Amino acid sequence: MFQTIRDIEVALAFINKHESPPEYPGGARLLPKSSRGRRPRDLFCFFALSFLLLSCASSPERSKKLPAEMVESIAARVGPHTRLSIYVYDEPELTDEVVVARDGFIHYSFVGKIKVSGLTPKQVAWKITNILKKDYVKYPQVVVTVKEWGRVYVFGQVRNPGSIPLKEGFTAMDAIVEAGGFDALTTRESVDVIREGEGTKKIISLLLKEVSTGQLEVTPRLYLMPNDTVVVK
Repeated sequence: MFQTIRDIEVALAFINKHESPPEYPGGARLLPKSSRGRRPRDLFCFFALSFLLLSCASSPERSKKLPAEMVESIAARVGPHTRLSIYVYDEPELTDEVVVARDGFIHYSFVGKIKVSGLTPKQVAWKITNILKKDYVKYPQVVVTVKEWGRVYVFGQVRNPGSIPLKEGFTAMDAIVEAGGFDALTTRESVDVIREGEGTKKIISLLLKEVSTGQLEVTPRLYLMPNDTVVVK
Protein backbone atom coordinates (compact mmCIF):
# COMPACT_ATOMS: atom_id res chain seq x y z
CA MET A 1 0.00 0.00 0.00
CA PHE A 2 1.15 3.63 0.33
CA GLN A 3 4.27 4.19 2.38
CA THR A 4 4.87 7.92 1.86
CA ILE A 5 3.22 11.11 0.66
CA ARG A 6 5.25 10.69 -2.53
CA ASP A 7 3.47 7.39 -3.25
CA ILE A 8 0.12 9.16 -2.99
CA GLU A 9 1.25 12.00 -5.27
CA VAL A 10 2.30 9.49 -7.94
CA ALA A 11 -1.04 7.72 -7.72
CA LEU A 12 -2.94 11.00 -7.97
CA ALA A 13 -0.92 12.03 -11.00
CA PHE A 14 -1.92 8.74 -12.68
CA ILE A 15 -5.59 9.34 -11.93
CA ASN A 16 -5.46 12.94 -13.22
CA LYS A 17 -3.89 11.70 -16.44
CA HIS A 18 -6.60 9.14 -17.08
CA GLU A 19 -9.59 10.97 -15.63
CA SER A 20 -10.08 13.65 -18.33
CA PRO A 21 -13.76 13.81 -19.47
CA PRO A 22 -14.43 12.37 -22.93
CA GLU A 23 -14.41 14.82 -25.81
CA TYR A 24 -17.25 14.84 -28.33
CA PRO A 25 -17.57 16.25 -31.88
CA GLY A 26 -17.59 20.03 -31.94
CA GLY A 27 -15.21 20.26 -29.02
CA ALA A 28 -17.90 19.75 -26.37
CA ARG A 29 -16.77 18.01 -23.21
CA LEU A 30 -19.17 16.02 -21.11
CA LEU A 31 -18.52 16.06 -17.39
CA PRO A 32 -19.06 12.74 -15.64
CA LYS A 33 -21.93 12.46 -13.19
CA SER A 34 -19.50 12.12 -10.33
CA SER A 35 -18.46 15.76 -10.83
CA ARG A 36 -21.81 16.84 -9.44
CA GLY A 37 -20.74 15.56 -6.05
CA ARG A 38 -17.33 14.54 -4.77
CA ARG A 39 -15.00 13.47 -7.62
CA PRO A 40 -13.29 10.05 -7.46
CA ARG A 41 -9.89 11.76 -7.24
CA ASP A 42 -11.00 13.68 -4.15
CA LEU A 43 -12.34 10.53 -2.51
CA PHE A 44 -9.09 8.73 -3.35
CA CYS A 45 -7.03 11.55 -1.80
CA PHE A 46 -9.16 11.55 1.33
CA PHE A 47 -8.89 7.81 1.95
CA ALA A 48 -5.22 7.61 0.95
CA LEU A 49 -4.19 10.40 3.30
CA SER A 50 -6.31 8.91 6.09
CA PHE A 51 -4.58 5.54 5.61
CA LEU A 52 -1.12 7.13 5.67
CA LEU A 53 -1.80 9.11 8.84
CA LEU A 54 -3.15 6.05 10.62
CA SER A 55 -0.15 3.99 9.51
CA CYS A 56 2.29 6.61 10.83
CA ALA A 57 0.46 6.80 14.14
CA SER A 58 0.41 3.05 14.68
CA SER A 59 3.85 2.09 13.32
CA PRO A 60 6.63 1.57 15.91
CA GLU A 61 9.51 4.02 16.11
CA ARG A 62 12.17 2.84 13.65
CA SER A 63 15.17 4.54 15.24
CA LYS A 64 15.88 5.19 18.88
CA LYS A 65 18.05 7.89 20.31
CA LEU A 66 21.40 6.57 21.46
CA PRO A 67 22.71 7.38 24.95
CA ALA A 68 24.57 10.69 24.97
CA GLU A 69 27.94 9.09 25.70
CA MET A 70 27.58 6.83 22.65
CA VAL A 71 26.53 9.64 20.35
CA GLU A 72 29.53 11.80 21.16
CA SER A 73 31.90 8.86 20.71
CA ILE A 74 30.64 7.30 17.47
CA ALA A 75 32.85 9.51 15.27
CA ALA A 76 36.50 8.83 16.15
CA ARG A 77 37.99 11.89 17.85
CA VAL A 78 41.55 12.88 18.57
CA GLY A 79 42.95 13.30 22.03
CA PRO A 80 46.21 13.28 24.02
CA HIS A 81 49.05 11.44 22.25
CA THR A 82 47.20 11.29 18.90
CA ARG A 83 49.73 11.76 16.09
CA LEU A 84 48.37 13.82 13.18
CA SER A 85 49.65 14.39 9.68
CA ILE A 86 48.71 17.84 8.34
CA TYR A 87 49.01 18.30 4.59
CA VAL A 88 48.44 21.66 2.88
CA TYR A 89 48.37 21.48 -0.90
CA ASP A 90 51.25 23.32 -2.58
CA GLU A 91 52.45 24.69 0.79
CA PRO A 92 55.30 22.41 1.93
CA GLU A 93 56.29 24.73 4.78
CA LEU A 94 52.81 24.28 6.26
CA THR A 95 52.79 20.50 5.89
CA ASP A 96 53.66 18.98 9.24
CA GLU A 97 53.29 16.04 11.62
CA VAL A 98 52.26 16.85 15.18
CA VAL A 99 51.27 15.09 18.41
CA VAL A 100 48.38 16.24 20.59
CA ALA A 101 49.65 17.25 24.03
CA ARG A 102 47.97 16.25 27.29
CA ASP A 103 46.23 19.63 27.42
CA GLY A 104 44.57 18.91 24.04
CA PHE A 105 46.63 21.38 21.98
CA ILE A 106 48.99 20.92 19.05
CA HIS A 107 51.87 23.22 18.15
CA TYR A 108 51.56 23.81 14.42
CA SER A 109 54.26 25.44 12.27
CA PHE A 110 53.95 29.25 12.12
CA VAL A 111 50.47 29.28 13.62
CA GLY A 112 51.29 28.25 17.18
CA LYS A 113 49.00 26.38 19.59
CA ILE A 114 45.63 25.08 18.37
CA LYS A 115 43.06 23.25 20.53
CA VAL A 116 42.06 20.01 18.75
CA SER A 117 41.19 17.48 21.46
CA GLY A 118 37.68 16.10 21.05
CA LEU A 119 37.50 16.94 17.33
CA THR A 120 37.31 14.54 14.40
CA PRO A 121 40.16 14.69 11.84
CA LYS A 122 37.83 16.50 9.41
CA GLN A 123 36.99 19.09 12.06
CA VAL A 124 40.69 19.61 12.76
CA ALA A 125 41.27 20.19 9.02
CA TRP A 126 38.40 22.67 8.89
CA LYS A 127 39.74 24.56 11.92
CA ILE A 128 43.23 24.80 10.43
CA THR A 129 41.77 25.89 7.08
CA ASN A 130 39.94 28.80 8.71
CA ILE A 131 43.08 29.87 10.58
CA LEU A 132 45.26 29.75 7.45
CA LYS A 133 42.71 31.72 5.41
CA LYS A 134 42.96 34.70 7.75
CA ASP A 135 46.70 35.37 7.64
CA TYR A 136 48.63 32.83 5.61
CA VAL A 137 47.04 31.30 2.49
CA LYS A 138 44.17 32.66 0.42
CA TYR A 139 42.61 29.31 -0.54
CA PRO A 140 44.19 26.61 1.64
CA GLN A 141 43.42 22.96 0.92
CA VAL A 142 44.04 21.05 4.13
CA VAL A 143 43.94 17.30 4.72
CA VAL A 144 44.41 15.85 8.21
CA THR A 145 45.01 12.15 8.71
CA VAL A 146 45.70 10.14 11.86
CA LYS A 147 49.02 8.32 12.02
CA GLU A 148 48.45 7.01 15.56
CA TRP A 149 45.33 7.43 17.67
CA GLY A 150 47.19 7.24 20.97
CA ARG A 151 46.74 4.80 23.83
CA VAL A 152 44.15 3.61 26.31
CA TYR A 153 44.66 1.86 29.64
CA VAL A 154 43.04 -1.30 30.96
CA PHE A 155 43.23 -2.26 34.65
CA GLY A 156 41.42 -4.50 37.09
CA GLN A 157 40.31 -8.08 36.48
CA VAL A 158 41.99 -8.71 33.11
CA ARG A 159 44.84 -11.05 32.24
CA ASN A 160 47.31 -8.43 30.96
CA PRO A 161 46.60 -5.00 32.47
CA GLY A 162 48.42 -1.97 31.11
CA SER A 163 48.38 0.38 28.14
CA ILE A 164 47.39 -0.66 24.63
CA PRO A 165 47.37 1.20 21.29
CA LEU A 166 44.00 2.74 20.46
CA LYS A 167 42.44 1.94 17.10
CA GLU A 168 39.68 3.74 15.25
CA GLY A 169 36.26 2.50 16.37
CA PHE A 170 37.73 0.79 19.46
CA THR A 171 35.15 -0.12 22.12
CA ALA A 172 35.58 -0.89 25.82
CA MET A 173 35.09 -4.58 25.00
CA ASP A 174 37.77 -4.41 22.30
CA ALA A 175 40.21 -2.98 24.85
CA ILE A 176 39.44 -5.79 27.31
CA VAL A 177 40.05 -8.40 24.61
CA GLU A 178 43.38 -6.74 23.70
CA ALA A 179 44.33 -6.93 27.39
CA GLY A 180 43.92 -10.71 27.32
CA GLY A 181 40.25 -10.86 28.32
CA PHE A 182 38.65 -11.29 31.73
CA ASP A 183 40.55 -13.22 34.37
CA ALA A 184 39.06 -15.87 36.65
CA LEU A 185 38.51 -13.37 39.48
CA THR A 186 36.10 -11.15 37.54
CA THR A 187 32.99 -10.60 39.66
CA ARG A 188 30.92 -10.03 36.50
CA GLU A 189 29.45 -6.83 37.84
CA SER A 190 30.53 -3.79 35.87
CA VAL A 191 33.16 -1.95 33.86
CA ASP A 192 34.07 1.69 34.45
CA VAL A 193 35.56 3.97 31.80
CA ILE A 194 37.40 6.96 33.23
CA ARG A 195 37.57 9.89 30.80
CA GLU A 196 39.58 13.01 31.64
CA GLY A 197 39.63 16.29 29.76
CA GLU A 198 39.88 20.03 30.35
CA GLY A 199 40.31 19.63 34.08
CA THR A 200 37.31 17.32 34.48
CA LYS A 201 36.96 13.61 35.09
CA LYS A 202 33.97 11.51 34.06
CA ILE A 203 33.33 7.95 35.16
CA ILE A 204 31.09 6.07 32.73
CA SER A 205 29.66 2.86 34.18
CA LEU A 206 28.93 -0.04 31.84
CA LEU A 207 27.28 -3.36 32.58
CA LEU A 208 28.70 -6.85 32.20
CA LYS A 209 26.15 -9.24 30.74
CA GLU A 210 26.47 -12.96 30.09
CA VAL A 211 25.32 -13.90 26.58
CA SER A 212 23.87 -17.24 25.46
CA THR A 213 27.31 -18.64 24.59
CA GLY A 214 28.41 -18.21 28.20
CA GLN A 215 30.74 -15.34 27.33
CA LEU A 216 30.64 -11.86 28.86
CA GLU A 217 29.51 -8.79 26.95
CA VAL A 218 29.86 -5.11 27.85
CA THR A 219 26.78 -2.93 27.37
CA PRO A 220 26.11 -0.39 26.06
CA ARG A 221 28.70 -0.26 23.26
CA LEU A 222 30.97 2.65 24.23
CA TYR A 223 33.61 3.92 21.80
CA LEU A 224 36.85 4.88 23.48
CA MET A 225 38.80 8.10 23.14
CA PRO A 226 42.56 8.59 23.54
CA ASN A 227 43.75 8.40 27.15
CA ASP A 228 40.59 6.62 28.41
CA THR A 229 41.08 4.16 31.28
CA VAL A 230 38.99 0.98 31.40
CA VAL A 231 38.61 -0.60 34.86
CA VAL A 232 37.13 -4.11 35.08
CA LYS A 233 35.64 -4.99 38.46
